[in-house]
Amino acid sequence: MKKKDIEIVAPYNNINNKIKNLKKKGADAIYFGIQNLSARPEKFALKLHEMEKLSINLKKHGMKGFAAINAEYLGRETDGILKKIFNILERLEFDGVIISDLSILEIFKVNKYKIPLHISSLMGVNNKYYLDWIYQRYHPKRLILPMNLYIDEIIDIIESKNIEFEIIIKNGACYHSPNKCNLHDLHKHEKFNRDLNSSINQKFDHIFWCSENWQINYNGRKSKTGRWIGLPHIDLTKLLGLFYQIGIKNYKIEGRTLSFQKILSDVQKLSDFSKKFDFSDENEFLWKYLIQYEHIERKMKKFE
Repeated sequence: MKKKDIEIVAPYNNINNKIKNLKKKGADAIYFGIQNLSARPEKFALKLHEMEKLSINLKKHGMKGFAAINAEYLGRETDGILKKIFNILERLEFDGVIISDLSILEIFKVNKYKIPLHISSLMGVNNKYYLDWIYQRYHPKRLILPMNLYIDEIIDIIESKNIEFEIIIKNGACYHSPNKCNLHDLHKHEKFNRDLNSSINQKFDHIFWCSENWQINYNGRKSKTGRWIGLPHIDLTKLLGLFYQIGIKNYKIEGRTLSFQKILSDVQKLSDFSKKFDFSDENEFLWKYLIQYEHIERKMKKFE
């Protein structure tokens, strides 16, 4: 895999942060919030009058820009500001708008905006039937996958539609849903757990596997809250090969409330890993254990 095959999407939270620095570290695109329509605190969102400067800087450095409009729709008083924002984004030729609310999607559709549509992970599109409904009605260019999906659920969704898929690979709030293992039933296989515990945990220090009694021991800390694949604010960078092989090419770094230095560091680490990554390395070790189970292997034939 070459770096050019993937897209690294970095958070952007201040117009004074240098786009060229993100580019140098390896980012291909940014996503940003807009004041009054952001799910993050206002100080981490951009003002409308800053859009033109941002657009110019992105074009100058050959980067894409996606606007995240993921606040809740608050009624007709919101319509005016939404239409104004959509018009600005179209005029300045931003590369996409991320939407998480059905009412806002309806406004987007009725007014026939041409800016590429990305469906937010907050919409919770967690199966191919939901995606089919979304696609038939709104024709999105990209789906940002929810973070609590099983691997085979992700595969089902990806193989159902020929659109772009994006996954939150770093700093996600949680890759866990209570009482739900992110890898179907793998905790039941003693050999799987034994091999992982002895061989992979040295390489994947952010991944751990629960035992039959649901008790997790990670760095001396135990938990019985559920079966986890990672910690809050996890780093799934070393699973890049797994996600890439099932058809995900766009990787989002979460963190619009983080410092710019932290964002630059995260981009650098992900970019460096993607450049040196080799399927024959540690990811293949994990992959061969995943595909040996029939319910996953059956869905993987088209990717072989």
